[in-house]
Amino acid sequence: MLDATLKAQLAGTLEHLKRPIRISASLDGSAASAETRALLADIAAASSRMSVALRPPIVQNRPRPPVGTLPSTTRTYRPA
Repeated sequence: MLDATLKAQLAGTLEHLKRPIRISASLDGSAASAETRALLADIAAASSRMSVALRPPIVQNRPRPPVGTLPSTTRTYRPA
């Protein structure tokens, strides 16, 4: 999805990460979701500290945090 120049710039930026980051995405079978999936794969491949968690589409209307950091200790996120 990203060209070689953008991948190199992204890798250079992500090398400064101090903690791992996980991006969670709820994607369906649409063409837009396929493009998003490819973009997320490029982002995750740019750094060992990046990961992507793909989930089934959200059925509920309750929003979930799209981006979160991986905790250094065990913590549980409970939405209000």
